[in-house]
Amino acid sequence: MLTLEQLGEIQQTLAGGRVLTAYIAADESDPSDRSSWRRRLNAGLENIEQGLEGDERKAFAAARKLLEAELEPHRGFLPGKGWVAFVTPERVALCTEVPAPMPDLVRWRDGAVLGPLMRALKQKRPVLTVLIDSRRARVLRYVEGELTEETSYRADTYIDDLTDINSSKRGGTRSGMRGETASDAAERIHREETERLVRTVAEALRPQINNDTLLLIGGTPAAETALRKALEPLAGDRMTLDTSLHVNMTPAQLQPVVERTASELSRQRQLARVRYVVENAGGNGRGMLHAHAIERACRNGQVDTLYISTNYLRAKEDQAEDLISLALTRGARVELVGEEAADLLDHEGGGVGARLRFVPSPAVETAAS
Repeated sequence: MLTLEQLGEIQQTLAGGRVLTAYIAADESDPSDRSSWRRRLNAGLENIEQGLEGDERKAFAAARKLLEAELEPHRGFLPGKGWVAFVTPERVALCTEVPAPMPDLVRWRDGAVLGPLMRALKQKRPVLTVLIDSRRARVLRYVEGELTEETSYRADTYIDDLTDINSSKRGGTRSGMRGETASDAAERIHREETERLVRTVAEALRPQINNDTLLLIGGTPAAETALRKALEPLAGDRMTLDTSLHVNMTPAQLQPVVERTASELSRQRQLARVRYVVENAGGNGRGMLHAHAIERACRNGQVDTLYISTNYLRAKEDQAEDLISLALTRGARVELVGEEAADLLDHEGGGVGARLRFVPSPAVETAAS
């Protein structure tokens, strides 16, 4: 599956030229209708071609021929849940399976249509789940609808071993350290081993945590709290605790919890980011609202992240696609927002907002206007 950065690179190569975009719904299972996707695709292609004339019709026909040749090996069902293709009259820039349901959509326009693929990128966002107690920790990764266990860690010493060792000593009242009973020693070593386990897990996880990673931690209160504290500088608001989880849960028991948690974390983060944009729009803030202003800011290289509501994408597809393409070709991130975040963005910014890299000086702003 493509990353946002790879998608931006592809769009840069396609910007300014005519592109045939095809999205195909491939999540089918009826054996009697194995090629229905091909009929739907052909209907969409025919509908566009009939409205074209002259050189435009020839260019479209060339792109269509390349697309059909690329898909020719698939005689029955298409694999996966959805497919996407970006084709110019000269080459196939992309034709691949997408790990998320796609709509049936065919477009012929300047640049590729990226909106549906933006939604699919959320499916690729990894969710790390860590179950930890004083004795062991398990790390699982959820991505593209699958939860797999990656690794596990164990503390070096068990409290049961400590109890056995100390109970064998004469009198069983001292650990060998002045003023420390056997039970005190067991508690101290137990605490030290838990701290060591937390440090080991935190060090192993740090390289895996990036700006897209969500993190769910469960287990015993002391261990999960300590791990959260260790990882908070990296994960921030992309991390949450769930005290209902325990270290012996199976992947089948965990998966629905992970999916709900990931959805809720994404919802909260989107709403927080849109609120930031709204609260910091205007003046010297690093927020901006409304498509016309953000288009200018994109061209000036100001935009760090473009936010577009799903409602705006549906209602004004061409304008939304132009903004997405422009943002990606200028190196900005793009995020589609839904639910409460979309409602807020629709109300305050007409469905479009941006977080800026910098705020230009008044002289620069006047010159750019």
